[in-house]
Amino acid sequence: MRISHVLVALLITGIFGLNYSAIKMGLSSFDPLLLAGLRFSLCAFPAIFFAKKPVCSFKYVALYGVSMSLGLWSVLLGMHAGLSAGVSALVLQLGAFMTVIVGLFLFKERITIFNASGFLLALVGLGLIAAVTDGSVTPRGMAFALLGTALWVVANTAIKKSGTDQPFLFIIWSAPASALTMFAIRFVIFDKSPLEGIAENLHPLSIATLLFIAYVATLFAYGIWTMLLSKYALSVSAPTYLLVPVFSILFSHLIFNEPVGLLKIFAAIFIILGVLVNACGRNIFNAFRPGHDNTSRLSSSDPIANLPAGSK
Repeated sequence: MRISHVLVALLITGIFGLNYSAIKMGLSSFDPLLLAGLRFSLCAFPAIFFAKKPVCSFKYVALYGVSMSLGLWSVLLGMHAGLSAGVSALVLQLGAFMTVIVGLFLFKERITIFNASGFLLALVGLGLIAAVTDGSVTPRGMAFALLGTALWVVANTAIKKSGTDQPFLFIIWSAPASALTMFAIRFVIFDKSPLEGIAENLHPLSIATLLFIAYVATLFAYGIWTMLLSKYALSVSAPTYLLVPVFSILFSHLIFNEPVGLLKIFAAIFIILGVLVNACGRNIFNAFRPGHDNTSRLSSSDPIANLPAGSK
């Protein structure tokens, strides 16, 4: 991997990590449904007027849009219920193991010893998070974050089932379905119009937050990330993306003064190690086997499956 691409990957994972704190800041100005609806609206417009339609069935685009928006809403509810930005990023890493379970039942994929070992390591990390008592973790917040993670796995499954090789276009064209889902729920459940609460909460910080979430963290960062995936696949998406929760905890500490104790550090180590073993364990094991060609790089035949759902 070229040094320039390494630096770009570090920049993008830093943006993804900062995105969690930006979302937390956005919740101080907008309710979760309004924030999610505005984010997806900005992702769709004006980009949709310049982006070609992805070549796939629209039902998968719609399913992705709906499940992605419901997933984001759940994560926002988790943060609204007291879950810190840093811990939210850690919990979302568990989506890798939910994807393995989906692959087992839906795509008849085999669970390997590396999948199982990684899952057990991550489960230890989740247990450590549940034991955190510094105020950055709440039971309701954890429940909402796990639900959001599961819904984002549904979204990843939709994009995988679609067979598209144009994930960036897929994201843009699914955004209207996501925005409409959020605004419809807001109207039906809370009897609030899509525009209610926008004008009185628009100020420089809230505007900057919305622009960062929609254009910098989603369209710009995600666009660059998909480019890197096309070149390096798993060798970038698995090890490098594991820096996202590290950046998220760092920014959450700097911006919100989130406590970073030993329990949280060990939880992060177990979850990140678990995801790494799950994604790269076989490659690492084969690389050190006698007679194996150590010059081969880590790769994946399915870069779509390695897309960072939590940052879309």
